[in-house]
Amino acid sequence: MVGSVYFARLINLAAYVLLLRRVAPVEVGQISFAIAILMVVTSLKRFGLHVALLHRYDEVERLETTHFLLNSGLAILGAMAAIATAFIYGAIGEANPIVVNALIIFAVLDMVRSLVQTSETRLRQQLQFGRLALAHASATVAASVVAVAVAYLGGGTWALILGFSINSVTYVLIYCALIWQQRPPLLPRLQEWDRAGARDLLRYGVWFWAAGIMQTLTLHFDRLVVGMMLGDDLLGIYAAAHIFAQIPTGAVTHMIQGVTGTVYARYQQDRKLLSSAFYRTQRLIIRCTVPITLILALEAPILVGLIKAEWLPLVPVLRWLILYSLCRPALDDVYFLLYGVGQPRWITRFVSFQALSLLALAPLMTSHYGLEGAALGMDVAALIGLLFAMRAVRAHVDISWKRVFGAPLVAGLVASALRLAADDPLSALSPIFALVAGAAILATGYAATLILLERRELAVELRSLWNALTDAGRANADRATSAASSAERK
Repeated sequence: MVGSVYFARLINLAAYVLLLRRVAPVEVGQISFAIAILMVVTSLKRFGLHVALLHRYDEVERLETTHFLLNSGLAILGAMAAIATAFIYGAIGEANPIVVNALIIFAVLDMVRSLVQTSETRLRQQLQFGRLALAHASATVAASVVAVAVAYLGGGTWALILGFSINSVTYVLIYCALIWQQRPPLLPRLQEWDRAGARDLLRYGVWFWAAGIMQTLTLHFDRLVVGMMLGDDLLGIYAAAHIFAQIPTGAVTHMIQGVTGTVYARYQQDRKLLSSAFYRTQRLIIRCTVPITLILALEAPILVGLIKAEWLPLVPVLRWLILYSLCRPALDDVYFLLYGVGQPRWITRFVSFQALSLLALAPLMTSHYGLEGAALGMDVAALIGLLFAMRAVRAHVDISWKRVFGAPLVAGLVASALRLAADDPLSALSPIFALVAGAAILATGYAATLILLERRELAVELRSLWNALTDAGRANADRATSAASSAERK
């Protein structure tokens, strides 16, 4: 499961590097602006119904039809609102027709993607994470291949509409087809509509709706500000920097979010098990996030220079986003915890603080300091969110944040010092060799320092991980043997 997702992520990252060699910043900026508008508008219809359904763990089957009908209605309303916004934006004198067309296409795709959520939630409830991961990985790889092919055929912005992202035509169609193959969509059965169940799902989802709007603003408002104040060209630079800054999130948190959310929901009545699961997850996230973030920040000039000189202005922006890169993965896992234990109100509270700070800071910082100011605003908002989140989880888990953050931050400082000390010798090497050697020095210094600081705990956790993988392998083998025996008897 994890292997397929990592493979898809690597393919997607490689595809993005190839795309940046063929598309211009202004083209990336146009599509980024369309996606930002889409996400803000459609956040109004995101009631978190799939999370509400999963929270009613023992009633999923009874509420399945109700969820499908309710979710479908909201999906259609969301698409209509986004398309209306596209026409309104298109009526503005200086509106870019590419943004308008892309927004309409993405709105229809977002509606289709929403329709699959009932089947997706049922698979999560049945712990079919492998099938979900395979569907995501297959759609991601296909979208990456299509994007690169279209870009190298001279498709420009169409490469980013037809492929690459989870909003693209290729991804949505393939992902939905694979999920519906595993769990076919329900035919509307109005006689199974449960009015009380729908009311319960919406009541639970109201807080997700409020939190979702605020969270969407924290993730996309800065791009709207940059696009409106600085233009599509600089927005393309800023959006590309964000893609690289989110590599730690994609490499760590997004790999485990489907599993942890369900695990937290299952353990919500057992504080000890819930605390243990959350603590180990946070330790894993931070210990993986720190070196990836530092490698990206320190090796960015060489890495971006190898792609195309036109994109070099994103280097200082990426470095200013370092705090955001460190906070975002840990913060996402806090969301999964609070969703799992049914406490969206806390998410609404601290995400609102994030959003309000960003609403105030983003225009001010962007107008005074340009792209770097927008990045700094995101750093401040992410830090505010993480500090509030650390306080919010105390009601549900027992965790020592010092033990979570202390060792990896110290190891990161030591590794960064070693890498900077090697700057002069590395500058004499060719760019590719300098990139590999610099990353190796930082990674080795980080790993060695981390082992010195907490070798015993790491050994215990690695042993536990190995035992879990071994037990899982034996369980799968037993199930396969049992299935084969049953087939023979039949």
